[in-house]
Amino acid sequence: MASVYLYFLCARIKQIRWVLACSIALMTFMILSMRVHYTYDVYGAFLFTFLIYKIPEWYRAWKRVPVLSTEVGADS
Repeated sequence: MASVYLYFLCARIKQIRWVLACSIALMTFMILSMRVHYTYDVYGAFLFTFLIYKIPEWYRAWKRVPVLSTEVGADS
């Protein structure tokens, strides 16, 4: 579930984000309804994945490190 959430955070196309959001909601429901994990495990996956995604951005802003271009085919 955390990997799909990471794909959701990285996706830029609206349709792909919508599909990923629906699959995240469905996976969350299925995992919680099957009682495979504790609830805090599921919510913790979202929290730690979000932090792993955002901490480099916050660090770059704090240290004033220039952001590299993330667009395909961008000239350096």
